[in-house]
Amino acid sequence: MKKSLMAALAVLLLAALTACGGKNAAKENGIADSLELLKTVWESWPEDQAFSAAGGDSEEMVMDGPGSFSTENADALDAALAFPASEAEKIDDAASLVHMMNANTFTAGAFRLRDAKDSEAVAEAVKTGLSGRQWLCGFPEEYLIASVDNYLVSVFGTAELVETFKTQLDSVYENVSVLSEGPL
Repeated sequence: MKKSLMAALAVLLLAALTACGGKNAAKENGIADSLELLKTVWESWPEDQAFSAAGGDSEEMVMDGPGSFSTENADALDAALAFPASEAEKIDDAASLVHMMNANTFTAGAFRLRDAKDSEAVAEAVKTGLSGRQWLCGFPEEYLIASVDNYLVSVFGTAELVETFKTQLDSVYENVSVLSEGPL
């Protein structure tokens, strides 16, 4: 009986700690891959600011959340996520999250760098690519390029959605470093 009571109390304590620490759980853990990074940010998104989203590439499209994006097709990375094709060999994993109404309203990409030392150079290439891009169907207002450990995250879209992403990224991960941000 005592063992059952102790086991039940242990389960309750674990549940309470998980509930209290859920928001910061990502801060204490390593990131498995780019998809996990974007999922963690998306799942922390304020419900009243959520929007219809999809993720992934044409082979792995996911509705209502982020999806994996192949790093094999450098041109697709550039076209869909504004990740320069010339930098594709520097990543080995990617994921995306895109607003369903218009990619220029919100697009986020997470990219695992083969070497974290490349983060500033790759960020500069992404910034240059974004600033020189020809936009169709509206223009994004803002962009953000940040690093989290050996991941580079780029986001562009409306100022409100980019700021919300930045806030959520910072709330769930330590070691977030903003490499570049501003108007487009």
